[in-house]
Amino acid sequence: MIQKLKDWWTTRKIDRFIAERDKAFLNSDVSWARKQLPPNTSEFEVVKAFHQARRLWTNCPEYLKRESTDWLIENKDKEHA
Repeated sequence: MIQKLKDWWTTRKIDRFIAERDKAFLNSDVSWARKQLPPNTSEFEVVKAFHQARRLWTNCPEYLKRESTDWLIENKDKEHA
């Protein structure tokens, strides 16, 4: 019984995380990504991680995948500036 409750709670937490992630990706909400990373992560790294993750998102609409790909290409050289 306790294990079933733990499994149910874990599933709810995962489902909630997925829903929040999907909403953030659809709305280009980089602030969500900032909350997922260590506090000392640079703004550039936060945005880069957001776009990398969104490109790998299975349900990503093609226009958002293109937007993230374009951002990563445009900012490739800025990483070491």
